[in-house]
Amino acid sequence: MGVAASDLLKGAWYALEQCGRLLKGAVALYGEKEYSTATGVAMLAREELGKHRILRDQWKKSVETGKSPTVAQIKSVCEDHIEKQKRGQMSVTLITDSPSALDTALRTRVTSRPGDPGFQAAEDVIQTAIEAKAKHAPTDRHEKRLEAFFVDLEESGTDWKRPSKTISQEDAYRLLNDTANDYAGQWDRFSNTALLEDGQLVAAVEAWLDKPSLQPPTWPT
Repeated sequence: MGVAASDLLKGAWYALEQCGRLLKGAVALYGEKEYSTATGVAMLAREELGKHRILRDQWKKSVETGKSPTVAQIKSVCEDHIEKQKRGQMSVTLITDSPSALDTALRTRVTSRPGDPGFQAAEDVIQTAIEAKAKHAPTDRHEKRLEAFFVDLEESGTDWKRPSKTISQEDAYRLLNDTANDYAGQWDRFSNTALLEDGQLVAAVEAWLDKPSLQPPTWPT
């Protein structure tokens, strides 16, 4: 049985809606100092953001080809946790511990201009760091989600990993803040369709009159 383009668009919208709801819950948990659970919920929100983008691609493909994917195909493209983490990543935040080559490069870029001595070398270091983090961050976030929810035996066999002890407030703040920033960009575009560059998408979204509202983004404080 094929999934109609209109239903794919609904799925993409519902996933974005759910991302906002999960993020709101994560921020509330963070406010209660439940840092591990807040982190796990935020990583689920990030997955829903990735699912939103996957389903948007499926909608676009269906509109352009006139072909409807099967239910099994849609379930398949939405089941990989790491792929959803990857697709839900719209930006990369670099954090450094001074002194380091990256810290020096970031400072050089701030205090110099293109053409200044050392500027291009600094750019190269920064770009390498961005590419490395973009490559590894989806898997790291998936593992952080598991770490945030589940007690697990250490390799030593004599101790246990406990979410309440392994997820720090700093880790939780950073992961929630990054998720909120990426969600905010999508929320802004779909709340104000004039910002969307795809005319077909704008028309389809505006034609759906009874769609649920999207949760405004919230950030941890």
